[in-house]
Parts: sequence; C-alpha cells; structure tokens
Amino acid sequence: MKKAGRRVILVDRWREHVDAINRDGLRIDGVRGSMTVPLEARTRAELEGPLGFVFIATKSSDTAEAVRQIAPFLTTGSVVVSMQNGLNEDVIAECIGPERVIGAVPEYGAALLGPGHIEFTHEAPVHVGELDGQITYRLLRTHELVSNVTTCYLSEDIRGRVWAKQVLMTEIVMTGLVDATMHEALASVRNRFMGIALVREALAVADAHRVQIPSDRFFYPSLYRSRDPEKIALNLFLIDQHMRLVGQERRHETSYRFEKRGSGIWWDLVRRRRATETYWLTGEIVRRAQRIGVPTPLNARCAEMIYEIERGERAVGWTNLDELAAFMRECGESLVAPPQLQLSDSVA
Repeated sequence: MKKAGRRVILVDRWREHVDAINRDGLRIDGVRGSMTVPLEARTRAELEGPLGFVFIATKSSDTAEAVRQIAPFLTTGSVVVSMQNGLNEDVIAECIGPERVIGAVPEYGAALLGPGHIEFTHEAPVHVGELDGQITYRLLRTHELVSNVTTCYLSEDIRGRVWAKQVLMTEIVMTGLVDATMHEALASVRNRFMGIALVREALAVADAHRVQIPSDRFFYPSLYRSRDPEKIALNLFLIDQHMRLVGQERRHETSYRFEKRGSGIWWDLVRRRRATETYWLTGEIVRRAQRIGVPTPLNARCAEMIYEIERGERAVGWTNLDELAAFMRECGESLVAPPQLQLSDSVA
C-alpha cells in the first residue's frame, strides 16, 4: 500500500517495534525476497484522527481492546477490516457497530521476528466482503487497497468464507501439538484422518448455524463430510497437494532460511513461548457448539491439550498425537484406511 502511494500508519503497543520502524523502516524477509519499506509507526498514545480505512491485524485475543483504542478516531465514514484468524467480525461489530465493519479472510502467512522485522512465509489471496453480502463502493475501495498487497477477491458471502477458515483451522491447531512443520505433522495417513475428523466435526457446527461453507481450490466441504473411500482418497490427495505447493513456494527463495517452519500455533508454543489463538479458533467452535447442543468431543479434547501446553502441564511432542488418536478411536473414529481405499504414493 505504501509503495502504491497510500499514506500508511502502523499502530502498535510495542514501543521497541514502533521505534525500529520509524528509525530503520519495516524489514520484510521471506517468499518475496528481502526488502525494507520506510513507514510511519505510532503507539496508541501518539495516534490522531480521523481514521479512514483501519486494518486490524492483532491476535484474536487483542481484537476488542485494539478496536476500543481506535474507536475515538473513527467517523461515520470509517471502515474497519479484520485481517485476522477467527470470527472477529462479530467482536468488532459489537464494539463499533456492524455498519463500520468489512469482513476479510487473509490466507497468506507471516510472522513477527523482532522489532521492525517480519517474515512473509507463504503467498495466498485475501477475500473481502460486506457482512450483508452487498457490493458497495467502500468494499471496492477495500478491494483496491488489499490488491496492492496480494490477490484479492470480492465475496458476496464473507461470513461463509470466514467460517470456512475457522473450520479448517481445527486441523491446523492439531499440528501445534508437535514440534514439526505442518507437512511433517500430517505426513502419516493416520494423522490426516485425524485432521479430517476434526474438520468434519467443526463443519457440523457450521451446518447447525446454517452457514454455507464455500469450496475452494484445495478445500471441498463435501469431501470432509464424506466417508466414501474414493472421496476420502481425493481429499487426502488435495491435502497433500496443498502442502507441497507451499513447500515448493518456499524453496524458490533458496538464499533465505525461514524461521517460522510450522503453524502459528506452533510458532507461539515453541518459539514465542506464549498463549496461542486456540481459544478463539477451536475453542470458539466448541463454545458455539455447546450453546446449541452439537457434540464436539474431538475438538474439545484437542483444544484442552493445547491449553495444557500453554499452562506448562504438557510438553510439545509426538506422543500428543498418539494420545489424541487413542481418544478419537474411543469416540468411534476409524483412523485406518479402508482396504478398498486406493492411496497415491504421495500420501501412502
């Protein structure tokens, strides 16, 4: 956005981060190579209004506080966009009203490495949409702004898109139980069956809320719901292809060694040593399921295991997946490929 000639102000509560950006610019490493972008950064105390387009890019745990802090600088024409994981559009709308909120689903990945230094871990598009599904002028302006960053798609059902990522994140949360990349964590057929079981359970919650989950290039809800051997084989193949694509993308930048190898859950547990977003991802699925009487024992157990790691009561390790697999079997999940299931070499 800055390179496209927009005035961009970064706001953060971390003083060292703000000072580093103002002094040296924002250093970005990763899939697009290395670059440093001169930018203006401020703390909340230094912020002035009015604000036009506001992109919230905090962890879900900080959404409400971040919105409350910028609320005094919003006008009737201000737009607030959630560039986050989780069902944050609802949280933002509760703070400032839904009429100021535009939904978004960022699918690319990044990590904060240190003051003034971030890592762009993989390319992917962003979907943006009005909460009521309308195509509006301000939505087109949002699309224009985000298109400066990456491929951006207009959505007439952004809630469905947000829920789709929320559902898929249950599988990603599971990979945080081990100190490994997502590809390594999901390398075995058993572990992929576990991920599918978690997503299938989360899809039942979305169905109960009458949310239409859209399909995407590598994600077809009907395949996750199905127990037909041919559809299971196809789903396993798509999971494998997606992870391979991300891996190939990283290998294009041969001179750079990525620090963030796993999921955001892994990054927080293993590298940052802090609480993850699990409470607002898998945890939110479980809480919404409880309110309407939909059973989610698999996701509840997975989330609790992550919470135990956060509290220092459990270590990150492969035995966690063995324990979760045993629990899933007790719940009636088959984690062994049926005899008639034909698996390609890539997922065998």
